[in-house]
Parts: sequence; structure tokens; C-alpha cells
Amino acid sequence: MGGELRRPCPSLQNSILDQGPLCPLPCLSLEMPRLDPVSIVEKHYSVIQPTVSHSGFLFKTASVAKPLQERRAREEFSRRWCVLSDGVLSYYENERALVPNGEIRASEIVCLAVPSSDTHGFDSTFEVYTETERMYLFGSESPELAQEWVKCIAKAFVPHHVEELLCRDFERLGRLSYKAGLSLQRTQEGWFALAGSELRAVFEDSPGGEALQLRKLQELSIEGDKEVLVLVERGRTLYIQGERKLDFTGWLGAIQKAAASSGDTLSEQQLGDSDIPVIVYRCIDYITQCGLTSEGIYRKCGQTSKTQRVLDNLRRDARSVRLKEGEQHVDDVSSALKRFLRDLPDGLFTRTQRCAWLDTAAIENEEEKIYRYQELLGLLAREEHSSYLLSLPS
Repeated sequence: MGGELRRPCPSLQNSILDQGPLCPLPCLSLEMPRLDPVSIVEKHYSVIQPTVSHSGFLFKTASVAKPLQERRAREEFSRRWCVLSDGVLSYYENERALVPNGEIRASEIVCLAVPSSDTHGFDSTFEVYTETERMYLFGSESPELAQEWVKCIAKAFVPHHVEELLCRDFERLGRLSYKAGLSLQRTQEGWFALAGSELRAVFEDSPGGEALQLRKLQELSIEGDKEVLVLVERGRTLYIQGERKLDFTGWLGAIQKAAASSGDTLSEQQLGDSDIPVIVYRCIDYITQCGLTSEGIYRKCGQTSKTQRVLDNLRRDARSVRLKEGEQHVDDVSSALKRFLRDLPDGLFTRTQRCAWLDTAAIENEEEKIYRYQELLGLLAREEHSSYLLSLPS
């Protein structure tokens, strides 16, 4: 966009949009319940399905008891003949060996994770986590073969009543302890699958699955020395408790990454209830509170270094940023907002409709202009439409 954000004239704006004052995104003040240590949790382990079987060569590293911090090169993997049968994943020196080098029982698997293709020496890898706090890393030359192994292992350790979680590809799948709803005094066990920015869950007392949109969370925080993950979405709160440190650490990192902004388009940002990017809301809210008495808010430019610092913090995690008078200058915040909108690859009004907006602005007939603006607003995606409405004075 240009150097200044222009507001439409009030009369034209009111003719186009008949709406009341805009409400800010809701802010929740939560009183954290006391989280007692997990003692006895009613387990709903999977019923092993003898029909699930698979075999073939995989590449494997030695199991570890702590998260992998470094990339594993191809040379660190050993080729093993692997067999999944009757609820046991066994790995052998070769296909002629009679005694396995080791085995993993499906009933002991608590998590199955699929890292991105550039994580290790093999493009296709997957991780198996067990109750004994061990992680087994497997790799394959073929993405199709790796995916087939992931599906078979998932079917072997997931119970029948949560098989709906297997209908989509996932980055992480497993069982976790949680507290939610009216049962905050009792720790329960649920099954979770992370796919993109969506966390699907099947809770103990729920007949079907539920989906949490992680980019739309009102709050994401960690309590109790990284032992409890707190997720707040649309007024409901979910406490995921770390019963096992190894796989829970992986869940923490994966959920935090999925809840962050991941691209340059508005739909890839952290979003509020009205699908307004939190970056836009934070800036508009600050400017409304601290800049209405300033002249030429959007015409003036802030200091380049301070503007970039504000924008970097917002892009990193806008949900956790609180802009405060005295800590940030209004010109730096308005410049950060202008730069964010200017950097959108498709713009706020989209590249395909840009000429139509310019042509409409040149229409002299008031009624025709209003009609054309209404049409163009209706063509905007929800994120662009909501962001535009937020920028209008109430």
C-alpha cells in the first residue's frame, strides 16, 4: 500500500455498511484451577487388532530417552527388516533372521510423530514414543512406504472409538492426560491428532471428535514448569497435562509452532474470533487508545528500527504482545501496520480485484458507486473483509 492509509468519507461509508460499533476481540481473565499430580488415570488403551500387519525394510537409529536436538545423518541409520504383527513391531538384522534385535508393543505406544522432510538425513522419517520414555526414529527411502508404515502403526495402537482421527494425515497422534469442562478436579485421558493448525481431539466423555483451531486461540500458555499446556478457544479452556516428559515436550513444540503465524497471507496469521489477524487488532487497538489526538497518524513515519522491532515481535507471536503507551510510540505502531499490510503478497483488496476498486473510486454517480462497493466487499475473503471493517471508525 502507499505511504498513507486513507479512510472513506463517513457518509459514503455509512451507506455501504449498516453496522453498530465494532467490538474488540474478547479478553479472558482466567483463574487457574489447582492442577494436582496425575495419580491414577483411567486408561483406555487400544484393543490390538491382529488383522493389522505389515513388513518391509526400514532404516532405524538407536532409541533415545530425550528429545533429538540435532539432525540425524543417513550414516547414523541402520537398515532393519521390520515386521508389524499381532500388536508387536519387531525389527531384525535382516529378513532371514529368526530372533529380533528388539520390539515395540503397540499397547505401549503413546505417540506417533511425522517430522518434516528436511529434519533428518532421510526425507521420510517417523518417530514412535513409548510409555517407558523411549523414542524410536525410523526412516525410509520412499515417502509412500513411510506413509504406509505410519498408517499401519497408527491402526495398531489407536482404539476403535477414536479411529476417526486417522481419516486425515497428521503430524502428531497420541494420547494425553487432560482436564476440561466441569471436570477440572479429575484427570482424564484423551486422544489427539495434530494436522496443520488444527488439533483434533476425542475426549473421554465425548461421543465424537472436536477440533481446536490453534491460530484462533485466545490464549496459549504453559503452567507448572512446562507440565501443563493451557489452551483457551471461544471461552472454553483445555488443560493438557504432561504425564510423560519425552512425548509431551514434542507436543508442546508442535502445538506452539502450529499456533503461530506461518505465512504472508491474512489467513495464515493468528486470528481472532472474527477472523481478524491479531496483528491488525493489536495495532488498531493501540492506535485507537493512544493516537486519536495525534495529527496525521498514518501519514507520519516511525523510526525504522523501532518499527521493525514492533513488527518482528508481532509476527513472531502477536497473541502474546501487549503494546503499551510509553513503551511504543504511536508512529512506530502505525508504520508497523502499514508495512504489514503493504507486504501482503495479494494486498488487502486482492490483486485480482485491485483495478475494480480503482475503477469504482472514479465513478461519479453516488448510488452506482455504493452498489459497486457493496459488490466488491462481498467478494473479499472473510479475513480481508473483517480486517477492513476493523479499520473503519465506529
